[in-house]
Amino acid sequence: MKKIVKISSLILLSILCMITNVYAASCDVSLQPSSNSIAKDTEFSVNVNMSNIQTDNAGIIIFSGKLDYDKSQLTLLGMEGQNSWSTPSYNEANGMFACDRGSQNKSNETIFKMKFKLNSTATSNPTIKLTNIIASDGADDIKAADATKTITISGGTKPITPPDDTDNDGGDVTNPPTTNTVNPDQPQEPNAGADSDHSIKANTSKDQKEGNAMKKGILPKAGATNVVVIVLGAVGVLAIFFYIRMKVFDRNMK
Repeated sequence: MKKIVKISSLILLSILCMITNVYAASCDVSLQPSSNSIAKDTEFSVNVNMSNIQTDNAGIIIFSGKLDYDKSQLTLLGMEGQNSWSTPSYNEANGMFACDRGSQNKSNETIFKMKFKLNSTATSNPTIKLTNIIASDGADDIKAADATKTITISGGTKPITPPDDTDNDGGDVTNPPTTNTVNPDQPQEPNAGADSDHSIKANTSKDQKEGNAMKKGILPKAGATNVVVIVLGAVGVLAIFFYIRMKVFDRNMK
Protein backbone atom coordinates (compact mmCIF):
# COMPACT_ATOMS: atom_id res chain seq x y z
CA MET A 1 0.00 0.00 0.00
CA LYS A 2 2.84 2.35 0.86
CA LYS A 3 4.48 1.56 -2.46
CA ILE A 4 1.30 2.51 -4.29
CA VAL A 5 1.14 5.86 -2.45
CA LYS A 6 4.77 6.62 -3.30
CA ILE A 7 4.25 5.76 -6.94
CA SER A 8 1.11 7.92 -7.08
CA SER A 9 2.98 10.83 -5.51
CA LEU A 10 5.78 10.55 -8.06
CA ILE A 11 3.29 10.47 -10.92
CA LEU A 12 1.46 13.52 -9.58
CA LEU A 13 4.74 15.40 -9.14
CA SER A 14 5.76 14.57 -12.70
CA ILE A 15 2.41 15.82 -14.02
CA LEU A 16 2.77 19.09 -12.09
CA CYS A 17 6.26 19.58 -13.55
CA MET A 18 4.96 18.98 -17.06
CA ILE A 19 2.14 21.45 -16.53
CA THR A 20 4.62 24.02 -15.25
CA ASN A 21 6.79 23.59 -18.36
CA VAL A 22 3.81 23.83 -20.70
CA TYR A 23 2.47 27.00 -19.11
CA ALA A 24 5.86 28.63 -18.42
CA ALA A 25 5.63 32.43 -18.57
CA SER A 26 7.42 34.13 -21.47
CA CYS A 27 7.57 37.34 -23.47
CA ASP A 28 9.42 38.91 -26.39
CA VAL A 29 11.33 42.20 -26.24
CA SER A 30 12.39 44.24 -29.28
CA LEU A 31 13.95 47.62 -30.08
CA GLN A 32 12.34 49.94 -32.64
CA PRO A 33 14.28 53.10 -33.67
CA SER A 34 12.50 56.16 -35.05
CA SER A 35 14.57 55.63 -38.21
CA ASN A 36 16.94 52.92 -39.40
CA SER A 37 19.23 55.47 -41.07
CA ILE A 38 20.47 58.38 -38.96
CA ALA A 39 22.70 61.29 -39.97
CA LYS A 40 25.65 62.23 -37.80
CA ASP A 41 25.07 64.83 -35.08
CA THR A 42 21.33 63.98 -35.12
CA GLU A 43 18.97 62.98 -32.29
CA PHE A 44 16.69 59.96 -32.55
CA SER A 45 14.59 57.70 -30.31
CA VAL A 46 14.38 53.94 -29.72
CA ASN A 47 11.22 52.29 -28.35
CA VAL A 48 11.50 49.25 -26.06
CA ASN A 49 8.55 47.02 -26.99
CA MET A 50 7.15 43.94 -25.28
CA SER A 51 4.97 41.38 -27.11
CA ASN A 52 3.70 37.78 -26.95
CA ILE A 53 3.27 37.90 -23.17
CA GLN A 54 2.48 34.42 -21.79
CA THR A 55 1.62 34.20 -18.08
CA ASP A 56 -1.08 32.67 -15.85
CA ASN A 57 -1.38 35.91 -13.93
CA ALA A 58 -2.98 39.16 -15.00
CA GLY A 59 0.16 40.35 -16.83
CA ILE A 60 3.57 41.99 -16.55
CA ILE A 61 4.10 44.70 -13.98
CA ILE A 62 7.93 44.95 -13.55
CA PHE A 63 10.62 45.19 -16.21
CA SER A 64 14.43 45.37 -15.78
CA GLY A 65 17.65 44.71 -17.66
CA LYS A 66 21.00 46.14 -18.80
CA LEU A 67 21.61 48.69 -21.56
CA ASP A 68 24.74 48.31 -23.69
CA TYR A 69 25.85 50.78 -26.39
CA ASP A 70 29.07 52.28 -27.76
CA LYS A 71 29.55 55.61 -25.97
CA SER A 72 32.10 56.73 -28.58
CA GLN A 73 29.41 56.52 -31.27
CA LEU A 74 26.26 57.40 -29.31
CA THR A 75 25.21 59.75 -26.51
CA LEU A 76 22.25 58.75 -24.32
CA LEU A 77 20.08 61.82 -23.76
CA GLY A 78 17.43 60.23 -21.52
CA MET A 79 14.61 57.73 -21.01
CA GLU A 80 10.85 58.20 -20.78
CA GLY A 81 8.17 55.76 -19.61
CA GLN A 82 5.28 54.92 -21.96
CA ASN A 83 1.76 53.44 -21.54
CA SER A 84 1.50 53.75 -17.73
CA TRP A 85 5.09 52.54 -17.25
CA SER A 86 7.31 54.67 -15.03
CA THR A 87 10.47 56.31 -16.38
CA PRO A 88 13.22 53.73 -15.73
CA SER A 89 15.68 54.18 -12.91
CA TYR A 90 19.05 54.00 -14.69
CA ASN A 91 22.55 53.38 -13.31
CA GLU A 92 24.92 54.89 -15.84
CA ALA A 93 27.94 53.21 -14.22
CA ASN A 94 26.83 49.63 -15.00
CA GLY A 95 23.95 50.19 -17.45
CA MET A 96 21.30 48.54 -15.23
CA PHE A 97 17.72 49.86 -15.35
CA ALA A 98 14.32 49.00 -13.84
CA CYS A 99 10.76 50.31 -14.15
CA ASP A 100 7.23 49.28 -13.10
CA ARG A 101 3.66 49.71 -14.27
CA GLY A 102 0.62 51.05 -12.48
CA SER A 103 -1.24 47.81 -13.25
CA GLN A 104 -0.56 44.44 -14.87
CA ASN A 105 -0.83 44.08 -18.63
CA LYS A 106 -0.69 41.28 -21.21
CA SER A 107 -1.13 43.35 -24.36
CA ASN A 108 1.68 44.23 -26.72
CA GLU A 109 2.97 47.70 -25.88
CA THR A 110 5.91 50.08 -25.67
CA ILE A 111 7.42 50.05 -22.17
CA PHE A 112 9.72 53.07 -22.44
CA LYS A 113 11.52 55.24 -24.97
CA MET A 114 15.25 55.99 -25.11
CA LYS A 115 16.60 59.16 -26.69
CA PHE A 116 20.06 59.09 -28.32
CA LYS A 117 22.29 61.35 -30.38
CA LEU A 118 24.54 59.98 -33.10
CA ASN A 119 27.91 61.62 -32.47
CA SER A 120 29.48 63.70 -35.23
CA THR A 121 32.70 61.67 -34.76
CA ALA A 122 30.98 58.30 -35.31
CA THR A 123 33.00 56.07 -37.65
CA SER A 124 30.94 52.84 -37.67
CA ASN A 125 27.31 51.80 -37.43
CA PRO A 126 26.53 51.64 -33.67
CA THR A 127 24.62 48.83 -31.96
CA ILE A 128 22.16 49.20 -29.08
CA LYS A 129 21.52 46.12 -26.95
CA LEU A 130 19.37 45.14 -23.96
CA THR A 131 20.69 42.16 -21.99
CA ASN A 132 19.82 40.39 -18.70
CA ILE A 133 16.14 41.15 -19.36
CA ILE A 134 13.75 40.10 -16.58
CA ALA A 135 10.00 40.80 -16.55
CA SER A 136 7.78 39.96 -13.60
CA ASP A 137 4.07 39.32 -13.31
CA GLY A 138 4.20 39.94 -9.58
CA ALA A 139 4.68 36.28 -8.73
CA ASP A 140 7.24 34.85 -11.17
CA ASP A 141 10.25 36.28 -12.98
CA ILE A 142 10.23 35.91 -16.75
CA LYS A 143 13.55 35.95 -18.58
CA ALA A 144 13.51 37.23 -22.14
CA ALA A 145 16.08 36.93 -24.93
CA ASP A 146 18.46 39.82 -25.59
CA ALA A 147 17.18 42.61 -27.82
CA THR A 148 19.62 44.15 -30.35
CA LYS A 149 19.38 46.88 -32.96
CA THR A 150 22.09 48.31 -35.24
CA ILE A 151 21.75 51.91 -36.44
CA THR A 152 22.95 52.71 -39.95
CA ILE A 153 24.78 56.02 -40.40
CA SER A 154 23.12 58.02 -43.17
CA GLY A 155 25.44 58.46 -46.14
CA GLY A 156 27.71 55.63 -45.03
CA THR A 157 31.03 55.87 -43.24
CA LYS A 158 34.28 57.16 -44.71
CA PRO A 159 37.79 56.60 -43.34
CA ILE A 160 39.52 59.67 -41.96
CA THR A 161 42.26 60.82 -44.39
CA PRO A 162 45.26 62.80 -43.15
CA PRO A 163 45.60 66.41 -44.37
CA ASP A 164 47.74 67.10 -47.46
CA ASP A 165 51.18 68.14 -46.30
CA THR A 166 52.72 70.47 -48.88
CA ASP A 167 55.40 71.81 -46.52
CA ASN A 168 57.48 68.65 -46.30
CA ASP A 169 61.14 68.42 -47.15
CA GLY A 170 60.39 67.28 -50.66
CA GLY A 171 58.35 70.41 -51.43
CA ASP A 172 55.00 70.60 -53.11
CA VAL A 173 54.98 67.90 -55.78
CA THR A 174 51.79 69.15 -57.39
CA ASN A 175 53.10 72.73 -57.67
CA PRO A 176 56.84 72.60 -58.47
CA PRO A 177 58.78 75.86 -58.29
CA THR A 178 58.75 77.86 -61.52
CA THR A 179 61.98 78.68 -63.34
CA ASN A 180 62.70 81.60 -65.60
CA THR A 181 63.29 80.66 -69.21
CA VAL A 182 66.18 82.48 -70.87
CA ASN A 183 65.77 83.52 -74.48
CA PRO A 184 69.15 83.03 -76.20
CA ASP A 185 68.27 85.67 -78.83
CA GLN A 186 67.65 88.36 -76.24
CA PRO A 187 70.60 90.16 -74.65
CA GLN A 188 70.82 89.56 -70.96
CA GLU A 189 71.31 92.20 -68.31
CA PRO A 190 73.31 91.56 -65.20
CA ASN A 191 71.19 90.50 -62.23
CA ALA A 192 70.76 92.85 -59.32
CA GLY A 193 70.56 92.20 -55.60
CA ALA A 194 71.69 88.79 -54.45
CA ASP A 195 72.99 87.75 -57.91
CA SER A 196 75.35 90.76 -57.95
CA ASP A 197 76.62 89.80 -54.54
CA HIS A 198 77.39 86.28 -55.76
CA SER A 199 79.21 87.62 -58.83
CA ILE A 200 81.31 90.03 -56.73
CA LYS A 201 82.17 87.31 -54.26
CA ALA A 202 83.18 84.93 -57.05
CA ASN A 203 85.34 87.54 -58.77
CA THR A 204 86.99 88.73 -55.58
CA SER A 205 87.71 85.14 -54.59
CA LYS A 206 89.38 84.51 -57.91
CA ASP A 207 91.30 87.80 -57.75
CA GLN A 208 92.38 87.08 -54.21
CA LYS A 209 93.83 83.71 -55.26
CA GLU A 210 95.71 85.35 -58.11
CA GLY A 211 97.01 88.09 -55.80
CA ASN A 212 98.16 85.54 -53.27
CA ALA A 213 99.93 83.60 -55.97
CA MET A 214 101.73 86.71 -57.09
CA LYS A 215 102.74 87.54 -53.53
CA LYS A 216 104.37 84.16 -53.26
CA GLY A 217 106.60 85.01 -56.23
CA ILE A 218 104.94 82.82 -58.81
CA LEU A 219 105.83 85.07 -61.73
CA PRO A 220 106.36 84.04 -65.30
CA LYS A 221 109.95 83.91 -66.42
CA ALA A 222 110.05 86.76 -68.94
CA GLY A 223 112.01 89.90 -69.62
CA ALA A 224 112.14 92.99 -67.42
CA THR A 225 109.38 94.70 -69.43
CA ASN A 226 107.09 91.75 -68.99
CA VAL A 227 107.81 91.72 -65.28
CA VAL A 228 106.94 95.40 -64.94
CA VAL A 229 103.73 94.93 -66.87
CA ILE A 230 102.78 91.96 -64.73
CA VAL A 231 103.55 93.84 -61.51
CA LEU A 232 101.50 96.85 -62.62
CA GLY A 233 98.66 94.53 -63.60
CA ALA A 234 98.81 92.84 -60.22
CA VAL A 235 98.73 96.19 -58.44
CA GLY A 236 95.71 97.18 -60.52
CA VAL A 237 93.93 93.95 -59.74
CA LEU A 238 94.60 94.39 -56.03
CA ALA A 239 93.33 97.98 -56.18
CA ILE A 240 90.14 96.83 -57.88
CA PHE A 241 89.81 93.99 -55.39
CA PHE A 242 90.06 96.28 -52.35
CA TYR A 243 87.74 98.83 -53.98
CA ILE A 244 85.07 96.16 -54.55
CA ARG A 245 85.42 94.87 -51.01
CA MET A 246 84.96 98.36 -49.60
CA LYS A 247 81.83 98.84 -51.72
CA VAL A 248 80.39 95.53 -50.56
CA PHE A 249 81.27 96.33 -46.95
CA ASP A 250 79.63 99.79 -47.18
CA ARG A 251 76.49 98.32 -48.75
CA ASN A 252 76.17 95.64 -46.08
CA MET A 253 76.54 98.21 -43.33
CA LYS A 254 73.58 100.26 -44.60
